Amino acid sequence: MVSWIRRTDYQLLTVGLATYSSDDRFFTAHVHHDHDWALHIKFAEMTDEGLYECQVSTHPPMSIFVTLKLVESKAEIVGGSEKMVQTGSSLRLICLLRYSMEP
Repeated sequence: MVSWIRRTDYQLLTVGLATYSSDDRFFTAHVHHDHDWALHIKFAEMTDEGLYECQVSTHPPMSIFVTLKLVESKAEIVGGSEKMVQTGSSLRLICLLRYSMEP
């Protein structure tokens, strides 16, 4: 059996396919006859950062730890947030994205 634990607050998130967190953004995915047990976090938030443990119920138990670090994207309009133009004029707005990741 595979369990996922958030070590930051020692919260048991999942055991097998069962989710024990009251936060429904957490769930596991497992393909039958496959050895991968993936923890999914929908709509990850900065508060999700921290240490996570994947624990396998063997004797003795085996654990693998992973640290989740999130990068928050930033958007900025070049030249400030206010523009004044005359009616009928052309306007060019440039939006710069920083720390953005491709889906």
